Amino acid sequence: MFTSLSLKSECYYIKERGHWDEYQAAYDAAITATSTEVAPWYVIPANHKWFRNWAVSNVLTEVLREMQPKFPKPQLNIGKLVKQLEPDSKGYEAEPHRDQPRTRV
Repeated sequence: MFTSLSLKSECYYIKERGHWDEYQAAYDAAITATSTEVAPWYVIPANHKWFRNWAVSNVLTEVLREMQPKFPKPQLNIGKLVKQLEPDSKGYEAEPHRDQPRTRV
């Protein structure tokens, strides 16, 4: 049995359903206007979780494959870092942390 509130909701839904084509056109226009080659939209249905998950992972895999990302080359001076680990000639550890006093080795 319908309550007053559910009947109002049902009537509102039926009335709004009449605007479905307009909503779809506005949705399509928004996606088309804001999707670019460097930042495209991917519209993925979410009514089945397994399909949604597959579609998202498929899009991510393809985009990453096209991007061919690479790890950045480290910009470290390994020799300098190793030297910092060695004790100096007076028996002190080289370059202690600024909050720690120098200690004898």
